Order: sequence, then C-alpha cells, then structure tokens
Amino acid sequence: MAGKIDFGTLIRQLRRERGWTQQELADKSGVLRSTISQIEMRGKMKPRPEVFLQLASALGVGVEVLYRAANIAPHLLGTPKISPPDNDLERFLLKRPVTIPVYSIFAGSSKAQKEPENYIYWARNRIQGRVMEAYKVTGMNMAPKIDDGDTIVVDRADPGVPGNVVLCFYETGPVIGTLVEDRGERWVENGGVRTPMVGCLKSSVVIEVRKIL
Repeated sequence: MAGKIDFGTLIRQLRRERGWTQQELADKSGVLRSTISQIEMRGKMKPRPEVFLQLASALGVGVEVLYRAANIAPHLLGTPKISPPDNDLERFLLKRPVTIPVYSIFAGSSKAQKEPENYIYWARNRIQGRVMEAYKVTGMNMAPKIDDGDTIVVDRADPGVPGNVVLCFYETGPVIGTLVEDRGERWVENGGVRTPMVGCLKSSVVIEVRKIL
C-alpha cells in the first residue's frame, strides 16, 4: 500500500474494495456494526485485541497489518480473550485458516466483480505482514504459468521487484506479466508484449497460482 494510513482509514478502504457495507463486514467478522463505524470515523481508535483478530480474518489480511496501521506493537494489547478459556480451544482458534474471497477479473475491465465467486483458505502463519487478495482470471493468461480460468493470489502490500510476476490494474483493464526493468523504466511483459508501469493504478506481486481442475 502506498503511504501511511491510519487504522480506521485502512478498515474502510479494505471494506469498500470488497464492496461490503459496514453491516456486511459486521456479519462476516462478528464485530458490532457500531464498533466498525466508530473505528472508521475515529481513525486512530484502538479496540480490544480480539477485534483485531476478527477483522483481520474477515478481510483476509495479516493481523500485523492492522496493528501496524494502528501504530501499536501487538504485545502492548495483551492476549486476546477467548471464551471459554480452554487452552486447546484457544490453540485451535488461533490456527484456523484465513478465508480469502476470490473475485473474478476480466480482460478489458478495470474492476473486479463486487461479489466473491469462491473462497480459498490459507494457513494463518502465511498471512503475516501481507494484504491478501485472490482473483479468478478470465480472458487472460501468461504461458506457461497462468492459464485462463486459474486463480491467482496476490499480496497488495508488495508491488513487486524485477523478475516477479505481478498483477497490474490499468484504466483499460488488468494485465498479468513479469515485471522487467530496461534502461531505468519498468514494464509488465507477457508473451513478448510490454506494457509500461506508468499508468498502473495498483501493482501486486503474484505469490500463488491455483490451477483449474
């Protein structure tokens, strides 16, 4: 993500990117809508530690990302309260996989669908420090790594470095390719065709490709 934004702004941005209302985020996370409203309005509000976990799980981001936006160290919040206080239950809850919604993107369209088409699950320890999103690509490919219909998982917190496969959103639609640098300029290259990074609205490194079965 470009620039430093406060906790409330980040929650509002992530929620709107998924096309959710505050009530929909409340339903998915188990956090009261009134609490979400207060977080978004007050910006620097620091809720209970369990709220951080609930929001991170619903939004598919690492809880450390939310801590960082709130400008606090995780250990200062203490241990999230889980009821009943059963150690086995607590370990189970903290090891639950994170749900990541999968949105469809189409060649020639600059916006992803608002409603998820599917869901994938990642181990919680793989999410740390990342802002995860997943997309089903339609009308695009990047031989031999990505085929039409595959699902790609990207890290929005990482725009990529030369050599990485990246997803870039332009006004004309999404482009998938290898990030290359040539004489001080960066391009997204796919099948011998280069698209300049200038004009890319959002660049995210592709960290996993899930093949169609």
